[in-house]
Amino acid sequence: MRPILLTAAACALWPAASKAENPPPADAPREVVVQSLQHEFLLTDTKGMALYIYKPDRARGLSRCTDECAQLWPPLLTDGAEKPHGEWGVATRPEGTRQLTYKGYGLYRFSRDTAPLQAKGDGQQDVWQAAAFVPPVPGFVAPGEFQARWDQPYYVLADVTGRFLYTARTASACVSGCPDHLAALPAPMAARAVGDWRPVDRSGARYWSFKGKIVYTREDADASAPVKSFTPIRLQYEAPSTAATRLAAR
Repeated sequence: MRPILLTAAACALWPAASKAENPPPADAPREVVVQSLQHEFLLTDTKGMALYIYKPDRARGLSRCTDECAQLWPPLLTDGAEKPHGEWGVATRPEGTRQLTYKGYGLYRFSRDTAPLQAKGDGQQDVWQAAAFVPPVPGFVAPGEFQARWDQPYYVLADVTGRFLYTARTASACVSGCPDHLAALPAPMAARAVGDWRPVDRSGARYWSFKGKIVYTREDADASAPVKSFTPIRLQYEAPSTAATRLAAR
């Protein structure tokens, strides 16, 4: 699973990205908003200002950003009226204030940001990163050997080795020698249908299919590289406010 960090390259695209502010997830503190961007879920405060994590915090214990550091990077504080849960938490700072955390990292603003979603602090000193919301793994129906991997902004189904699962964009009956270094995914001879998944027999062997299409994995080492004629099977996280999900082959 990818970490909750955004790259500087991604941040450079934010002002031009299509934005839609969403209410926070049900378990998020009221001080936090999840901004849905073109390819990310960015954490901001209620004014839309980007939030950051300080990588040494988790490694050394909260909080290593104090005094002058905290003036430049003000911590996101809470009055303690609500008790966060799940991936959210509260840590007591050295001066006694209570700072909100996400996935074990303290959340901060950057005092040099002057507009919502500006994120000038991303990548500063290689220790500050803009924080992104990673939704919980959605429920899905699939054979037990498959798993969900975060490939923002989606979870993607993968095999036990972490290789993404694909279906063809158009009808395809190939089981080997397929484009983009893909090969049909073998199914055990005792495999049974599960939801939209069915074992199918081709050329004397058995393979998995999803919604009537054969399922493929990459044969080369680059298990998650983009492919032209096939699309990964995604677990789509539709809205942070409701955590509604659906299984979609796109």
